[in-house]
Amino acid sequence: MTIRQATYDDLGEIAKVHAQCFPRHLSTRIGASNDCHLLSRFYKEFIDDSPELFVVATDDNNKIVGFCMGYYFTNANQQSNYIRHNRTRILTRITWLLLKGDRLAWKKLLLRFKKPHYVVLNHSIDAVPISEKGDLLSICTLPEYQGKGYGQKMIEDYLLRMKQHGRNICLLSLSVNNNRALRFYERNGFSPYRKIGTSSITYMKKL
Repeated sequence: MTIRQATYDDLGEIAKVHAQCFPRHLSTRIGASNDCHLLSRFYKEFIDDSPELFVVATDDNNKIVGFCMGYYFTNANQQSNYIRHNRTRILTRITWLLLKGDRLAWKKLLLRFKKPHYVVLNHSIDAVPISEKGDLLSICTLPEYQGKGYGQKMIEDYLLRMKQHGRNICLLSLSVNNNRALRFYERNGFSPYRKIGTSSITYMKKL
């Protein structure tokens, strides 16, 4: 097992890991066609901006089996850049999904017209400036490698990198129904920070 910083050469494999770990996500339905080309371009934006916050896990054969990545709150424009740089392809894929009657695509579209309701559960970091905050956007391991410590090693490496680059708070958001992930983050010192509507929750950890 090796945990290392991701490179541009890894993007294709990272996108394929994403597609296998999140087959039902809208991001996969949009970006996994044409050999995951759009997903690769999505993750490229994050390597461009904060390469130190993008790590991969490899097995003994140097195969990428997982990744962990995020961004700093002071530099959170990666997703908007991805859309701007790939607008035509993204709109084409979304339109195709909507015409197919894809329920998730329609749900996400309708949510854009509904302002999310936030409820803060822990005010202890209210005074912390955004220059000291970062976000863990995604962590995943291929199904056949789960339960072998890859995720644990990646999150430890990721949080250390964030701390070394001057951030004292790490946040992450996930579904309230993702019990396995909730337990994983709680074991790593994360606790509830705020609820987002009725389906999502943001966790926080002081570094």
